[in-house]
Amino acid sequence: APTASATLQPTCAVATGTITVTAPTGTGITYSIDGSTYTNTTGIFTNVSAATYSVTVKNAAGCISAPTSVTINAQPATPAAPTASATLQPTCAVATGTITVTAPTGTGITYSIDGSTYTNTTGIFTNVAAATYSVTVKNAAGCISAPTSVTIDAQPDKTRSITVDPVCNTDRTLTIDLNSYLPSGTPLTGNWVDDGSNALNENTLSPYDLVIRQYDFQYQVTVDSCPLTYIIKMNITDFNCGIVLGCGTVLVHNAFSPNGDGVNEMFTIDNLEDTICYPENTVEIYNRWGVLVFETTGYNNVTNAFDGISRGRTTVSQSSGLPTGTYFYILNYTSVDGTGQIQTNKKDGYLYLTK
Repeated sequence: APTASATLQPTCAVATGTITVTAPTGTGITYSIDGSTYTNTTGIFTNVSAATYSVTVKNAAGCISAPTSVTINAQPATPAAPTASATLQPTCAVATGTITVTAPTGTGITYSIDGSTYTNTTGIFTNVAAATYSVTVKNAAGCISAPTSVTIDAQPDKTRSITVDPVCNTDRTLTIDLNSYLPSGTPLTGNWVDDGSNALNENTLSPYDLVIRQYDFQYQVTVDSCPLTYIIKMNITDFNCGIVLGCGTVLVHNAFSPNGDGVNEMFTIDNLEDTICYPENTVEIYNRWGVLVFETTGYNNVTNAFDGISRGRTTVSQSSGLPTGTYFYILNYTSVDGTGQIQTNKKDGYLYLTK
């Protein structure tokens, strides 16, 4: 019977083993581990699956030896990826956290959060610094599980800065609620601290005419028993500051029919009555011969409007109204531009009166 043994058993990573026959050796000697195939002349069988084998030897005369039993063990089991979590995160007072592994457990099981040190047998890692860890398990056979990722958060900041968009100091009516800059869910039980602006009333800032610079407005509050300060960084500027008035466009409707039917009875100029956007205006209307038939200041489409009746320094056909025909209007008006400056404007053109 041959001298044979399992010289390599399966490992965590490799499922097969090796059987080696050391005797007898010599010319014409062949070896088999299944009792039928005698093609192996080296006595070394690799990639052998787990099982018990009867190793035999055949000589040149075809005689077969008695068998020698050799066993290739089953591959060691690899533990499942651990069930692990951060059971304690850092607080404002403590900078570290705790990672706890709840499975697998058992004899010979050890745990690691760095992939190399497997001395922990409890599955509880304390005083863990902020980072993301790959938690693995090793069993008694030395097999290591797939990793489970667990994150220990950074220690909460005691001071958090928030940079906001620049704010113009040119609008007398502008007020800003600084609470609107705080993260959603922030308790509004804290206190605002001014940065020398003298324009902050609790949470309301009035930036008009403030000195141009960066202001750091502080909001001090306690969150989960931790003192926290938000710093709202705001640049006050007068650069590229426009005044948004929401003004409608001055639009001249160049035809109307003052015939008493209640429709289109007035010469209409849209939005001219908005004196915030268009503080002043004058309207002059001339007939086809250049005679002034209507003039006014402060045209407003209702109480001061051209209804086909001649009015002004001179009047024409005032009792019966002006006849159907083509007239010429001149509109001069002022407007407020995006910087609050007054601009002078003029529109003129033909006006069609029908009855």
